Amino acid sequence: METTDNVVTNGTNLMAAYATAKALTPHGQALGADNRAVVLVPPGKYDLGTAQLEMDTEYVDVVGLSTARENQHIYGTSNGAGTGVLRQTADDVKIENLFVELMDTGLSPISNYDAKDPAAYFPDTALGNTVVRNCLFEGDDSPPRYGFSMRLAIDYSGVYEDCTGGDDSFGSHGGTASGTFNNCTAGVESFGYDGPASGTFTTCTCLLYTSPSPRDGVRGGV
Repeated sequence: METTDNVVTNGTNLMAAYATAKALTPHGQALGADNRAVVLVPPGKYDLGTAQLEMDTEYVDVVGLSTARENQHIYGTSNGAGTGVLRQTADDVKIENLFVELMDTGLSPISNYDAKDPAAYFPDTALGNTVVRNCLFEGDDSPPRYGFSMRLAIDYSGVYEDCTGGDDSFGSHGGTASGTFNNCTAGVESFGYDGPASGTFTTCTCLLYTSPSPRDGVRGGV
């Protein structure tokens, strides 16, 4: 796909490129673990509005062309509970070199601290074959909240390498961090906050609140 000077057009083109990739038959064969399709995302800004990039097909990967992940900036605003900017239901996919952001809409607070709260990255739970590398996820992390960087209260069971989330990321608020986490960074109340951090962690960090604080600090997690 190609980028333009119009960020909305870029967002539309990105979703169209994914729809095209879903129908591909590389080498004349059906998509499979060893016969994948890849949406290559050139550097640029991609405004999805209230739409979502729906990763709903196995073996279709989304990869930014620049290893400087901020160069591939995909963003949008909340369309209400149960939505995100990058929505993932397929399990065996790879996501690499992306900056995904849920923008502040200025609407009334909609956070319930559960799995329905909007988030930049909004995957289904327990996607153990997912690989996410060199991605940055951002949400509105300052109260009152309008969304999060990563979906709350689910199991992050895939492989996450060189990824950065904001507050309440990687399995927060009753979620689970059961996957493999290498060189990942998060804000407060992350990595299995209020739930188990049962995965494998290598050089991962998250923040702790200092007292006095509007929260009690990290109870569990890494």
